[in-house]
Amino acid sequence: MSEPLKEVEGLIRSRKIAHDGDPAMTWMLSNLVAKPDAKDNVYPRKERPENKIEGPVALVMAMGRHLTSGCDLPASCASNGSAVVPPKHR
Repeated sequence: MSEPLKEVEGLIRSRKIAHDGDPAMTWMLSNLVAKPDAKDNVYPRKERPENKIEGPVALVMAMGRHLTSGCDLPASCASNGSAVVPPKHR
């Protein structure tokens, strides 16, 4: 999970990935802490048991699948090259 987490963090910091402002995802992202080990691997953690991080962990897992798939960016990417999570259906 280290490389996908680093990739997602880089995309967030460079503003190349976004979500639709969902309050639950925003809260879960704020709960995620990347803890490095002695070999500079990072893993998602939460500081308190009541915090939830399932959404961001699912995103990191999806990134891991993408990185190992050998595929280019999906066709649903924005025209500027940024991957965008579509708004939820209403």
